Amino acid sequence: MNNVGLHVGGSYEDIIDIPELYERGFRTFQIFFGCPKNYSLPRPEAVRTLLEKVPDSINLIAHGPYVISLVTYADSRHWRGSLNHVLKATRMCESLGIKYYVTHIGSIRQGQDKRSGYFNLISFCNKWLQLTRDMDVVLCLENSPGSKSGRKIGSIPLVYKVVELVDHPRVRMCFDSEHAYANGFNIEDEENIDKLAEVSDILHLNAVPEKVEKGKHLDRHSFTPLNESMTEPEVLINIAKRFLDKPIIFERRDYDISESDYHYLKEKLF
Repeated sequence: MNNVGLHVGGSYEDIIDIPELYERGFRTFQIFFGCPKNYSLPRPEAVRTLLEKVPDSINLIAHGPYVISLVTYADSRHWRGSLNHVLKATRMCESLGIKYYVTHIGSIRQGQDKRSGYFNLISFCNKWLQLTRDMDVVLCLENSPGSKSGRKIGSIPLVYKVVELVDHPRVRMCFDSEHAYANGFNIEDEENIDKLAEVSDILHLNAVPEKVEKGKHLDRHSFTPLNESMTEPEVLINIAKRFLDKPIIFERRDYDISESDYHYLKEKLF
């Protein structure tokens, strides 16, 4: 279960929690480099200094901030700023030996059509590949819960189609189970989950809290453990079975719940 882990804190400084979590059995950790609500990035030396205090045998994954948009107008300041930030973060990952950089794809502008967002995302991926061609970092596009306004367009079908079309081993999916459910995707369809596992390098295994209804676009990565998911817990276990050779991340607000999920998953899978 070395590939099963959790999201740690709200910035790179929470790396200090990793030694304790390591003692609890975790070996894989996902972090934000900076505040998820802006483009802030620390100096690589600051991250490296903290990493010197944690065990060498951990797997570290970086997650981008929520302000990024890879789908807005390709000539806009927001799109260029997002590209610039992801490039800087990719270089940081490369220098720190972090293989995966996970990012949401963001939202289209009011009045912008979904089709242009789709092509802007493809343009982003191709531009990113061109500018990072000497690096080994993998960009993982995370599916979104959608939104009532229709501006969050990162549905499973769209992200899946982009990853297939770009067709490069360094552009992959990050499949989020709760986001998929909130956006109306049938997470019980084993055939579709098999297809997603083929194009995904990371699984965010998140329970569906009580307030989240299928297709209602409400995103709540809360305090709900796997065995209390509003979907049948076995549905989440079946998803996990298809990702056993890839990083599986719990995104909880409580480390104790993540530890409980870790042992629950271990019991069910082994």
